[in-house]
Amino acid sequence: MAREKYSRATGVVVRDGKVLLVRERRNKDFSLPGGRIHAGEASSTAVTREIYEEVGLSVKSLVFAGSHEGRFVTHQVYVLDTTGEVRLRRREIERYAWWDGTGDLPVQDHVKAIIELCAKAEGSGALLPNLGLTPNSGQGGTSITRR
Repeated sequence: MAREKYSRATGVVVRDGKVLLVRERRNKDFSLPGGRIHAGEASSTAVTREIYEEVGLSVKSLVFAGSHEGRFVTHQVYVLDTTGEVRLRRREIERYAWWDGTGDLPVQDHVKAIIELCAKAEGSGALLPNLGLTPNSGQGGTSITRR
């Protein structure tokens, strides 16, 4: 039976030149925070809700960066300006990391493509200062925090 494709609100949070990634208990790779968009829910509402539910951050402002088509998911991607400190609030999220695109952190395939989409999005520049993500540079630049 084929899996049905669904829409997901995906948030890109950048602080100090690093992107916030999360790892769910059922996955070995890190991904961007977010989740399923409920029926009748705006994607901007969904990303705000999911960021708070998963990592306890409040969204101050957001910029729609575009859509990214995955095999099973259509990501509605937002660059977010948030307040607060990360607090893992959901049981399915096991860890989080601030990632600068280097090091050996296992990330899902779509993460870099989504970050590149954000870097090109009109209006997102003010929220993406000094992102500086470079694939495979071999430098360790990841801070991983356990729950």
